[in-house]
Amino acid sequence: MLENIRFARVLKYFLVVILTLSTSGCLLYWTKTGDAEEPVDNSILAYGYFDDSEAPFNFRWGQLRQMLPRTDEPFHDVKLNKKGLFYLENLPVGSYTIESLGGPVGGLSSAYWRWHFPDTSTHPEFKLTELRAGKPGIYFMGAYKVYESKKGGLFSVSEYASAPVSKPSELEILQQLHEKTQNTKWDRLVMARIAELKKSK
Repeated sequence: MLENIRFARVLKYFLVVILTLSTSGCLLYWTKTGDAEEPVDNSILAYGYFDDSEAPFNFRWGQLRQMLPRTDEPFHDVKLNKKGLFYLENLPVGSYTIESLGGPVGGLSSAYWRWHFPDTSTHPEFKLTELRAGKPGIYFMGAYKVYESKKGGLFSVSEYASAPVSKPSELEILQQLHEKTQNTKWDRLVMARIAELKKSK
């Protein structure tokens, strides 16, 4: 009997360790962080912001879809800082759209959300989610928030929607981006845009 109890305790210990390692692995998979790399020729840096404070998931990943120039690998994983900023440098000059943002529901659940923004043909307020870059530089793709549009009841689930937001401002978002670009040549463009926005206030 005592040996059975000891075996159960050891088994429980190993299960906890395996679960912890698995969870850590998922977090590493979901979150792509890191500072910006030096610019390459004829490239752009795209950036934006996503507020997940009312979302049913924690923002941990996102993808941009390259529309032009055409490529066999059009999906690009963005980088983020876990405070809402998302960005990606060294994209070829061309056209892009925010394919989706998402992340895990939280807790020990393995469920996750993949959030897609509305079609800009019927929701022009999301026009910044579609980027057309004609020359190298940095490009703002907007700031957005997911909110509960309909509260769930006893026999229904909550519904969610998204909307562009003015807070934080592009200036505030650029100040976050500066922390990721300050050791690269991208930072001259970031600081120039910051100065431009401060001047126009």
